[in-house]
Amino acid sequence: MEINHFHDHELSIEERQHLAKLKSCVEQVLADGKLSLADKDRIWQLIFENGQATVEELRAVSDTIREGLGNAALEFDWQ
Repeated sequence: MEINHFHDHELSIEERQHLAKLKSCVEQVLADGKLSLADKDRIWQLIFENGQATVEELRAVSDTIREGLGNAALEFDWQ
């Protein structure tokens, strides 16, 4: 897995739009407080649609989960 950092340049409009789309996806799949395998796959598909994961994408997912759940535990529904 290749992970790239964008810290050496400002994010482009497309990159910012992609992060907003990713954040929206995470918010939608976590609306019920549970994460299913299909939800996980949907998030990973967005992250890897260009063949690589960026620190900004991973941070956006993590931050969005924390914002949405606060201190509550994320419930996994793998069935």
